[in-house]
Amino acid sequence: MDQLRLFVAVRPSGEACREIASVAGRIAQRIAGSPDGRTGGPVRWLRTENYHLTLHFLGDTPPDLVPSVQEAMSRLAVQVPEKPELRLASVDAFPSTGRPRTLILRIDEAGQTLTNIAEQLRTALIGPKDHGKPFQAHVTLGYVRRNAPPDERRRVRAALESVPVHPVSFRAGELILVRSDLSPGGSRYADLFSVELSPTPPA
Repeated sequence: MDQLRLFVAVRPSGEACREIASVAGRIAQRIAGSPDGRTGGPVRWLRTENYHLTLHFLGDTPPDLVPSVQEAMSRLAVQVPEKPELRLASVDAFPSTGRPRTLILRIDEAGQTLTNIAEQLRTALIGPKDHGKPFQAHVTLGYVRRNAPPDERRRVRAALESVPVHPVSFRAGELILVRSDLSPGGSRYADLFSVELSPTPPA
């Protein structure tokens, strides 16, 4: 039985996605030194429709486990005190801006709601054990190509330090179970299930 490569995510608003795309475009232009910076170059950029905040990456998952994942998502969706209020913050990179491999845009939270959802989701799906690295709210912008020469990597580092971000705010509206299919041109995403975040009214 073929396994499904899955993750649970929330998506930015349309306005936030436009700003994220604008930030990625400005970084690309500074790297390339020309207006057409997103064509070729040392970074493989994500398409705007693929922007998301990953709450939990399940990886290869047997199809018969999907209903239990959906059930966990549905339980959590009605336990939140409020829909998470988020704000675009700053450009960064993993593992660091000095050695950038994955370019990201960090997201600030008005509270801990999204972090709590991510931690509860991890516990529901993999149990109460050490989850490794703590949750960091972010949107991936692109990936530095492994064969990028040193001079292009230096331009990437310089660009990350010089692009401002307009602090667009938005609320996360739903949890989405996404299937990711790998291809030579990058991952292709398909939504398998979604559930609206329905805050529990105060007693």
